[in-house]
Amino acid sequence: MVWRYFVLDKYVSSHISSTYLKDVDNDLQSLTDAGFTVTVRFCYTLKMKSQAPYGDANKYWVLEHIKQLKPILQKHEGVLTSVEAGFIGIWGEWYYTTHFGDPNKRDHHKYPKHGYSDSIWNDRKEVLTAVLDAVPQSVQVQIRYPSIKRDMWDEKPTSYSEILKHGHKARTGHHNDCFLSSDNDVGTYHNKAVDYPYLHADTEYCVIGGETCAVTKNDRDKCPTALKEMAYFHWTFLNEGYNRDVYAIWKKDGCYEEVHRRLGYRLSLSQTILPDSVHPGGTLCYQFTIKNDGFAAPAKSMNVYIVLHSQHDGKYFAAELSHDTRTWQPGHHDIQGSVHVTRAFQQGSYDTYLAIGDKVLKDRSDFYVLLANKDVPDHAAGLNNLHHTVKVDTHHSGDAGSCASIIPWTPPKRSRHSRVFKGLLYLIITTLKNQQIINSDSLP
Repeated sequence: MVWRYFVLDKYVSSHISSTYLKDVDNDLQSLTDAGFTVTVRFCYTLKMKSQAPYGDANKYWVLEHIKQLKPILQKHEGVLTSVEAGFIGIWGEWYYTTHFGDPNKRDHHKYPKHGYSDSIWNDRKEVLTAVLDAVPQSVQVQIRYPSIKRDMWDEKPTSYSEILKHGHKARTGHHNDCFLSSDNDVGTYHNKAVDYPYLHADTEYCVIGGETCAVTKNDRDKCPTALKEMAYFHWTFLNEGYNRDVYAIWKKDGCYEEVHRRLGYRLSLSQTILPDSVHPGGTLCYQFTIKNDGFAAPAKSMNVYIVLHSQHDGKYFAAELSHDTRTWQPGHHDIQGSVHVTRAFQQGSYDTYLAIGDKVLKDRSDFYVLLANKDVPDHAAGLNNLHHTVKVDTHHSGDAGSCASIIPWTPPKRSRHSRVFKGLLYLIITTLKNQQIINSDSLP
């Protein structure tokens, strides 16, 4: 996964050029071709200023730019991990802004919602709603402060029933760009007694990521607190490039590699129960115990298949299982059920696999989940070898029942990439000039 800024500094008061839009499209396609996923943010300036004008666009141009970008974001649904709300203020962080509430002019007594007038607040909500509507329904939009989400929608954490409806609230996630950098993460939390339990519950289903921004004078940035809070808030990603002084502390204290292993989800199989033989017209019962020792559940729903690979002619067959990967929170999960073996199924021996793949990029093995067990993942195929052979014989015909059928299946294209990275990997996207280098690293 990588994190990507797109800076619209040349288009503060004009439409985005067709050349720039094409470059954004090409960047996202390059990431897809490379087998990465990406979180993107659009903003107008990266230059810090403490007084207005700050360099961001007004509401009219922000909404126009969102309209222009919508077809591109819709087109690249599969590669998007999330989209950060962006657009407003320096860095797109919704704080130092000329047109959406100058922080130097807030009145907390008159306006309880962050000190902004109702008009300003409605403008902010209009922008967030526009971004949510521009982004595919499967993708969440991350907002900078948890209190903004509560004030935008309601005070209750997002529930599973809400994410099934794909409403604006359920698709609003979080990013914290000063993680562990002060007692309140440099203003990220307005009231920790309220924000902490809310964010803990909300991030069970809503993605959170971000970056650190400074070394603290206390021990808040040390390993014990870092690991505790990343687990408590279900962190999915951190910007590896910033702040490296904080990461140096983690390396010294010995938790850096653990952080990289556990960011997001890290799935493995604890137990697999499959039959040795099945009959055409009957059912194949399965039971898996899946362990997630990452910090978070997958942010997007994925396809889950049980796959049979014929030892005779190499053909693949699969049945899609009705399990929602977004519910696979840290811990153990018993996944069980049955699938129908059609009466026309050819007798013989079949190797079994578990496949967990992106719903959009399902023909690309790079976007299939590899389990963390030794000798289980087939990196090139994107499949997980269960090391179990099922024999299909014709001695008996059973009841088809109402479960999903195992049918012919086309496996994803084999990957051209190793999918195992050690240390830091820099991926430079060159189509947009003078933009931030994309960087990402992960450990197996």
